[in-house]
This record gives sequence, C-alpha cells and structure tokens, in this order.
Amino acid sequence: MELLFRTDIGPTLHDITEMMLTVLRTVIQTTIAMDRESPLVGNLVAVMLAIFRQMTAHHFEKYISHFSTTMDLLDFLMEILLVFKDLVSRPVFSRDWCQMIMLQN
Repeated sequence: MELLFRTDIGPTLHDITEMMLTVLRTVIQTTIAMDRESPLVGNLVAVMLAIFRQMTAHHFEKYISHFSTTMDLLDFLMEILLVFKDLVSRPVFSRDWCQMIMLQN
C-alpha cells in the first residue's frame, strides 16, 4: 500500500482498482467480525484507510457500479456504515496515535 501511494513510481490507477475490487470488501467484513481487543484489528483498519485514501472519484464510481444488484449495494453501504459507527464509538488506535485517529475520522 505504501508503494502505491508514492508519486515517483508512475501511474497506479489500475493497481488501486485491482486492490479495491479484490480485497476492500473482505477487509471491511473482517473488520466488522473481528474482536476489537485483537491486536490485528488496527492493522485491518489501517489497510482499509489506506485503500480509501488512494481511491479517486473514478474508483468510487467504479466500485459502486460493480455491484450487480441493488441489494448487494445496500449490503455494502450497511457494512461500511457499521464499520464507521464502530470506529467512532470504539476506536482501535491508542489515544496517543493522534495522526491515525485524525485520519480515521
């Protein structure tokens, strides 16, 4: 993820699209299912935030349009809202990790 964020490696549009279409939903669903006390939940949230940070408006449009039914889209929206609600009510990062908390918010 760090490599894809660099500006000196050339275009990454297709790489980010591939990551978004293959792992984003799994990361979101795993974040929902994982116990908040697990030391790995912070890593999952960091991966999810990194993917979102690198997505452009084009990526979001493509991601939304790849759902085959309205029900699939609604399921995704409910999942992402659940993750955001959980992150606001039960933060996964320590209070002294100000930068990650600000990014999360």
